[in-house]
Amino acid sequence: MTLNRISKLITIYWLIGIKGALGKSVINKICNRYILIKSSRFKFINQNIDISFKKEYGSGIKAIINCAGIVGLEKCIGNKDDAYQINGFIPCKLVEKSGNESIPLLQFSTESVFKCNIKNYLYSENDKPEPTTIYGKSKLIGECISFEYEKKHTICRLPMLYGEQNEHQIISKLITKLIKGENISVANDVYSTPMNSDDVADFVCKWITKSKDYCGQVIHLSSDKYLSLFDIIKIAKETLNIKGELNEVNSSVFTSSEKKPLYGGLNSNKIKLFNFDSSFANYLKSFRVR
Repeated sequence: MTLNRISKLITIYWLIGIKGALGKSVINKICNRYILIKSSRFKFINQNIDISFKKEYGSGIKAIINCAGIVGLEKCIGNKDDAYQINGFIPCKLVEKSGNESIPLLQFSTESVFKCNIKNYLYSENDKPEPTTIYGKSKLIGECISFEYEKKHTICRLPMLYGEQNEHQIISKLITKLIKGENISVANDVYSTPMNSDDVADFVCKWITKSKDYCGQVIHLSSDKYLSLFDIIKIAKETLNIKGELNEVNSSVFTSSEKKPLYGGLNSNKIKLFNFDSSFANYLKSFRVR
């Protein structure tokens, strides 16, 4: 039986970005609860999303969850065209599609749509986006068309993420280096309100059942702790009693092709902040069994 035929018989959710850390976390949470169509971001590069959508997925999709993205300063600089395609153009097409066909869409964005240049300032949903990097600019493009279809989608901005599926991202990579006995230097002036990808996946489950409560909104998900990258790794080192040497440095010692925003961090007027201590403790348990 084809997907088009199946989609007429049962409720289906379309998840995009299945190879990324967030997509994997969402799959682990919802794959046993819902019927999922899973797509990699690469499927849509240089393809007509309108044709793909109708031909492959039919007309019975209940909602779209877009976790796809090219993240990080250097990756976006080195892959500028793909960054604007994946972070900007595809979300625009999905927002248009969800609006025209009345399909709720959950689209993830980032704290990097803000300047992130004021220490101890947490950005809320009411703050004006002013991105300074290719990553932030490409993500903001993906948000902008939303104002034309604001009743059918949710824009969800995220801070720095960590989690069991985020092994290729900065927090997990640094902890792994320490566990291996390496000496590492970590910036003490790069801040965020770090959040566990599993908590984001929990919100996705809530959104699926109550999407009407969130459609037409920009919301922030965040933890309740404002920490530097050094603070985060120090907590991990002390909790796990890691022997590797941890050195505190200024971010200026690291070379970058683009000036890195230092003071990220989100607050929310709409969603209760997630507890960092318990989520981070659960995350660190995964290192004890490796």
